[in-house]
Amino acid sequence: MWNGLRLSSPLKLFETNDMDKVISFLENNGFEKLTDNNYWNDTCNVKFQDGGGYAVSDKLDNTMYSIDNNIYWLIGVLTYYGFIDKNYVDI
Repeated sequence: MWNGLRLSSPLKLFETNDMDKVISFLENNGFEKLTDNNYWNDTCNVKFQDGGGYAVSDKLDNTMYSIDNNIYWLIGVLTYYGFIDKNYVDI
């Protein structure tokens, strides 16, 4: 039975202080560091936004934004648009 308490989302795997895990994920899947908050591969660019969230841009500068550091959102965008292989290297 619901007790009225709001639980944090189980999908929010990583917080800002765990960005080193996200960086490792990107590097393990072919991304290279462009700047401190910016990683790229031959198909897209992933930027860590100030205040949290990601901006994923393709070669045509079409950009998708997240509102937090949800790793599942990032993996979903990268695989759905073919920016990484669907058989990606796990964390």
